[in-house]
Amino acid sequence: TQPDSALTKKPGLALNTAYEAKYGANSRSQFAGHSYDAFQVLNRIIPVALKTAKPGTVEFREAIRQALISEKEIVASQGVYNWTEKDRYGLDDRSRILLTVKDGKYVPAL
Repeated sequence: TQPDSALTKKPGLALNTAYEAKYGANSRSQFAGHSYDAFQVLNRIIPVALKTAKPGTVEFREAIRQALISEKEIVASQGVYNWTEKDRYGLDDRSRILLTVKDGKYVPAL
């Protein structure tokens, strides 16, 4: 498990709780995490973009792009996102957790 200090722990647990409540115990999906994170990012950048442009316009698309690179420390379930003009991946070492299987369960590989 992640330490309580991990920024991704709270949103990850929130996702798992909601997902398993809807789809059943142990139904976790990495793909659900991708979708969840996309919505976390959109929740941060759309309000920023709306301050300068109207949806459906070329200006709004540019405002979205600018918000993606100006908003920092967007915390989600699979990482903390910080995009730049040169870094389109946006994730740093805080997003990496090395696991191994021990007794049939994933555990941190130390």
